[in-house]
Amino acid sequence: MFLTTVIVSAIFALAVHGLFWMGAALAILFAVAFGAERIGLL
Repeated sequence: MFLTTVIVSAIFALAVHGLFWMGAALAILFAVAFGAERIGLL
């Protein structure tokens, strides 16, 4: 039971971590695209 809890917690932590970095990457890409559009590159 303890091992199952640890495994589930680890998977959950990795999923949250992955979602966080995915969100951060999307935010950076959005900011770069928005800035380029404002400057007139796109």
